[in-house]
Amino acid sequence: MTETPSTDPAPVLAPPPSAPARTRSLIKQAFVDELTLAEQVAATAALPEYAAALEGEEIAAAFVTDFRARIAAADALVGGAAGKSADRKVASQREQEARTALLAELQKVQTRAKRKSNDVDEPMRKKYFIGERLSNRAMIERVTRAVLATIGEDTLPGQKPAGTAALAAALDTYVQAQTDQASDQTGATNDRAALEVKVKEVADLRREIQYAADLLWPAARKPTPASAKPSACRPTRRCGDRLRSSGKITADRSPTTSPSRFHPAAPRAIATRFVARLFPAPFPSLLPMTSLSLRRLLLSSVLTSGALLAQGNSANAKGDAPNQAGSDAAWTAVTDLARTSSISKSSNGNAKTKEQVGAAIAQESARQRHAAQAAKEFYTANPGHPRAGDARKIEALSTVRGAIVADATQTQAAVKLAKDFRERTDVSVKDRFEVALAADRLALSAKIKVKTAADQSLEWQLVGERLRIEFGDLPELHDYSIEVARRTDLPSAVKLATEVAQSSKATANAKARAQSILDRAALVGRPIDLKLNKVDGGTIDLAQQKDKITVIYVWSPNDPLSLESVKRFENTLPPGAQLIYLAYGGSVPLVNRLKVSAAMAGIHCQATAGTASKAASDGLKLRYTDLPYLYVINRSGVLTGVGRMEEFTTLMAQASR
Repeated sequence: MTETPSTDPAPVLAPPPSAPARTRSLIKQAFVDELTLAEQVAATAALPEYAAALEGEEIAAAFVTDFRARIAAADALVGGAAGKSADRKVASQREQEARTALLAELQKVQTRAKRKSNDVDEPMRKKYFIGERLSNRAMIERVTRAVLATIGEDTLPGQKPAGTAALAAALDTYVQAQTDQASDQTGATNDRAALEVKVKEVADLRREIQYAADLLWPAARKPTPASAKPSACRPTRRCGDRLRSSGKITADRSPTTSPSRFHPAAPRAIATRFVARLFPAPFPSLLPMTSLSLRRLLLSSVLTSGALLAQGNSANAKGDAPNQAGSDAAWTAVTDLARTSSISKSSNGNAKTKEQVGAAIAQESARQRHAAQAAKEFYTANPGHPRAGDARKIEALSTVRGAIVADATQTQAAVKLAKDFRERTDVSVKDRFEVALAADRLALSAKIKVKTAADQSLEWQLVGERLRIEFGDLPELHDYSIEVARRTDLPSAVKLATEVAQSSKATANAKARAQSILDRAALVGRPIDLKLNKVDGGTIDLAQQKDKITVIYVWSPNDPLSLESVKRFENTLPPGAQLIYLAYGGSVPLVNRLKVSAAMAGIHCQATAGTASKAASDGLKLRYTDLPYLYVINRSGVLTGVGRMEEFTTLMAQASR
């Protein structure tokens, strides 16, 4: 039997599905992983059960503070680089839109030129570049300018002055869009390069802490606590495969030991195991790595690019329910970005230069300005969100904190925004006070900068009085009074501290700080019953210092630059006066290394952490005191005054009476 040939067409294989387009992250995941690991190491190193031991390896509190400041600086660059990358994408889209609009206007003119010259071979058509391919930016710009010049010498049917103006305006918009895109590209490239440098600095400091911890707590000798549960998954490559399959991690990368290039640490799961081995168990008080990583990713690829905010806008525009999870995540990113960071004046026991401190301050200011913009984008995109009001507060506060005092335009704009916020009737008194205080501080700092504040101490006190009139007697106002008292003369400080100590509105913390000021003032008029340990051995009894003026200069090894500022004493210190340097905190090797930078000769003493520092704190009433701080003893051995560096001349005059 012969088989009848099939008349069906031959089957055609369907083309394989195209692979999904690969999107490139705005920030390298490796950088995010490194910063996440570094923050956990910093948090652990700061715990009391580890800090004392690490200090013996010269990983002091100042080192950890500087480490955290560098992490914060890198965080700021994450937001800046990602934001500028997002801006570049927006600028690129705008350029494409401007190009389309320009070509549409140009086509209108060319169509009118065709009406005037019906013959396809008419030379006049060439003057309007009809049929020419406009393949690049330069060609489009040149052709448009040539057509605009031709229109001025020719008459086309239906071509009105408004149409010519529209073509010229479209050309200007296109050129400006190109400029914006180039600027954003350059800014993003520069910020990414700066971020890579900063992440390397963070990684280097992290490794220093890890090396010190390895010496103190070798992994081989680390005891396993009885409460520890057996590990369900040993830290092996097979473990990494199992974690990936369970969705807990997405990659299993390991750091390299190659010195030629910087390779950040492993991702979350491996990093967690590595940090857990770093310090003895139990391992408490660590923020979840997932949440930390998520926050940075939100800053880099969600918040600054506007993705989550755009989701909320789109949902609102369509009448759909907003993406609550997305807006909540965006809010978390805003608050993390607005978090203030302290500026360390030293790094690993070495004083930073004024340029380095200035750069850190400028970087923190830039981060705050970025936070203000992010907060504005948040409440604009999510007006009905429960945190929309808080976002307005962050916008005002971060704008003030990010303003550069020397920049009058920034300062005025920040004060104006704060003024608008403090006058809102739908905001709590506490929030309005916080913004008002920040704005008044900025305004007075600007006056001090241009030397128009006659009496700075009085001006700072007047700020508090005006706020009391505006907002009433608030607990936060007493906190500010203590802040002013700590940097004013002793009589004014006693007056402010007494008011706080007797107030029913002041918090317990404010009252404790007020009492420390009163206790310190009570030392004046009698000898100091305290013996100090000399760095080179022996002791010195302050109660026995007579027949000469004695200046006790209390400083912190966390701020080595303060030793150099003693030079201002040089021409004011009376002949035969004695200068005693008291290093409060730090280790003996660290103080020995730093004391050589002292600007004047003197006796170097130290109150190391523990019994010595407690004795010094009790004897000099140092609790809550900002260092450096001065104590001056007269020739009779009596303490005649205490105060800040700025009060040295007054203190010396009191001791010389």
